[in-house]
Amino acid sequence: RRSRVPEEPLSGGRVLGRGGLFWRHCKNWKNAPLSASLKSVFYLLCFQMKTVSVALVLCLNVGVDPPDVVKTTPCARLECWIDPLSMGPQKALETIGANLQKQYENWQPRARYKQSLDPTVDEVKKLCTSLRRNAKEERVLFHYNGHGVPRPTVNGEVWVFNKNYTQYIPLSVYDLQTWMGSPSIFVYDCSNAGLVVKSFKQFALQREQELEVRTPCHGLATAWLPFAFSLGRAVRRAGQSCGGRRHFPQVDA
Repeated sequence: RRSRVPEEPLSGGRVLGRGGLFWRHCKNWKNAPLSASLKSVFYLLCFQMKTVSVALVLCLNVGVDPPDVVKTTPCARLECWIDPLSMGPQKALETIGANLQKQYENWQPRARYKQSLDPTVDEVKKLCTSLRRNAKEERVLFHYNGHGVPRPTVNGEVWVFNKNYTQYIPLSVYDLQTWMGSPSIFVYDCSNAGLVVKSFKQFALQREQELEVRTPCHGLATAWLPFAFSLGRAVRRAGQSCGGRRHFPQVDA
């Protein structure tokens, strides 16, 4: 059942209908840094939107700590309520991925789920572009767990692996925006995740400014929905690492 929202007048006296999905997720849509025309178009298009695809990207490399992490003893080790050291590395990775998917399925059982476990850049690109292509104009969710790789960079990069798992490879948030398209939801579960959100917002505003220059507002299509309205969620603020308290699991999904 959809929530009721207040009617919103548009320029010229027209009134939008009722819906609830967008209103629940983004109540401050009027304050977004976009023109009135872009806001109106987005408001019209969002009410029947649903999350149809979910990408679960886990970079754990179980048993190998990233070089910039110093763990205390004892420390928090649980991933999705599972101790990754209680079984073999590959089995642990697969079990954690399955548990994370089950948690999301409780929220959205009809979505299409795809896991990418300890992936390369090319594998992430293939996953994101495939989900966006199949989702068409509906919303896609991207969940990134980076507890087995270095912290995000100030340049807006998270980390994945090379094919042989001998190097950490940077993955630009800008590229993720390109592959995921809009509308999307991004969840970053890693140390210093606030840096990712900060870069995400900067890249999103840059894209919207370029879009407004290139494209007349009346010609917008749903494939060009504003990136500024994509939802980003970070479990830690910029400058903070994931806590070492052993009673708290690493994943909050």
